[in-house]
Amino acid sequence: MKETHVPSLLLMEGAAHAIYRQLLETLPKDAKILAVSGPGNNGADAIAVARLFLLGGGEADVLLIGDPIHTSIENQQQQAIFEGYGGVVTTDPGTVDFNQYDAIIEGAVWDWVEPSY
Repeated sequence: MKETHVPSLLLMEGAAHAIYRQLLETLPKDAKILAVSGPGNNGADAIAVARLFLLGGGEADVLLIGDPIHTSIENQQQQAIFEGYGGVVTTDPGTVDFNQYDAIIEGAVWDWVEPSY
């Protein structure tokens, strides 16, 4: 981030680790999660959580929603990292059986909301 000079990917990792720790307190390590990711950096946070869960021994998938033309560079990077570890990314919600997941991580809403101030 420009205001603090902390790289956004580093901030994402911190946020993802905090959420991952909460998931471990709630779910078994072999649970299955879905990260619903918008095109911005909040979506990238959710993808990072999915990667950590996958690397920790659980199952994780990512559903990308929103207009791909607005996909942030950080989101693209998180997608590439997740896929590099064998994660599955889909863009068609019609192909997702939401009932198969133990938890769904939402990383989309604030990527679409326009500030009113």
